[in-house]
Amino acid sequence: MTKGCNHNVTANKRLLTLKECVEVYGISLWFWRSRIWDGSIPHLRAGRKLVLDRIDIENFLQKQKVRNHSG
Repeated sequence: MTKGCNHNVTANKRLLTLKECVEVYGISLWFWRSRIWDGSIPHLRAGRKLVLDRIDIENFLQKQKVRNHSG
């Protein structure tokens, strides 16, 4: 069995560890940690791990989109 992320399993998960967030969204671990620390994105604690709800991630990313206003 190979080591690494099983994207089929990760794609179906609602709660993601920070490591899984990095793998799924391609954004650094420190980005996610910083968003948690500054209160931009809610998180849950599962034992010692921090996890993010995929719905919260998608809402956060949607709010970050920039639309170019030409005029």
